[in-house]
Amino acid sequence: MYSPVNGGVQERSSYCYLLSKIQKQKMTQLNVDVDGDKKPDFQVDFKTLIMAVGMVVSLTLSYAMLKTEIEIAKTMPKPIVSQDDTRVVNQKLDFLIREFEKFELQTDKRIEDLEKRVFKK
Repeated sequence: MYSPVNGGVQERSSYCYLLSKIQKQKMTQLNVDVDGDKKPDFQVDFKTLIMAVGMVVSLTLSYAMLKTEIEIAKTMPKPIVSQDDTRVVNQKLDFLIREFEKFELQTDKRIEDLEKRVFKK
């Protein structure tokens, strides 16, 4: 393959380049034959394959963590709602109702004032 002739060096370098390119293609792609006819039905990149495996591992670990957290939550005592909690909520609701009524009265006064100005009563 290698010859000291002027063109021989160039041929060897282009041959090595093509060989390395072919090897890289073979190393980065996986041909998959589904129906068994000895022809690849589709090609999968190794990067894509690694990403898919990573996603499956991530989902599996997330599911396992969720199951353990659910089991831990099952062993914990149920929260007890005391009368103090409901009393505070009721106080907040009463306050909000009073504030809403004040706002409604102020709005009614503004509307009456605007009607007087518009209709000049």
